[in-house]
Amino acid sequence: MIWKMEKGKGKSLGLTVLVAEDEFLRFVKNVFERSGFDVLGYDNAQSAFETIKGGVSYDLLVTDLRFEQHRRLITYDGTDIINISRTLNPKIPIVVSSAYDHAPDGVSLFLEKPLFWDEEMGRIKRLVSSR
Repeated sequence: MIWKMEKGKGKSLGLTVLVAEDEFLRFVKNVFERSGFDVLGYDNAQSAFETIKGGVSYDLLVTDLRFEQHRRLITYDGTDIINISRTLNPKIPIVVSSAYDHAPDGVSLFLEKPLFWDEEMGRIKRLVSSR
């Protein structure tokens, strides 16, 4: 897959996105940083879940649905992250990016992989600004 990347970090929006993504975390983190977001990035669902449960402040949640857990039992997935976020922060928009063709209830925006993050950023920014 070819990913479109732009150089340089964007002007700060004063918004924090919590990203839970196992395969493309570094790439997705860079796209959001270039777009002006502060990023909390997690490459496994359990760490993201525990961070949200711990009361971290964020303005947007972006998560995958399925996580590969190398040599570990899979105890959490994207649905768990969505559920804890909805319970503790019901007004926070949730974006799911997944190769699976469905989105669980309570999702603000579903983006099916493969996708071009830079091209979707306008939709994501509108979602956060409309809350």
